[in-house]
Amino acid sequence: MFESIDWPAVRALGTPRTWSHARYERIAIFCTLHFLRRGQVDDTFALAEILADDDHLMLASTTGGMLREAGKTDRARLLDYLDRYAATAPRVLLRAAIEHLEPEQRRHYLAFGR
Repeated sequence: MFESIDWPAVRALGTPRTWSHARYERIAIFCTLHFLRRGQVDDTFALAEILADDDHLMLASTTGGMLREAGKTDRARLLDYLDRYAATAPRVLLRAAIEHLEPEQRRHYLAFGR
């Protein structure tokens, strides 16, 4: 059943925004937890790149949490993501994503936050 991430919620990403888009985007990023538990981080990072600048509180929080979980498997990729998006990502996404980093690294990325 979970062979592909090509679900309607994912296909809706990048289309014109409606009031309910944030809900579907949140579902899409949260569903990558299934893959994260199997050590597969590609889908999480791909969706997180699309959602990097979204200011919706619940969506940013969920995206940051999934990034944090992906970083447990692939720390280098999390740090690369943070290097690229820390300056523009919502603060709540940033705080959730850096939760498991060392204090010095957390301070470094928070200094870029908007």
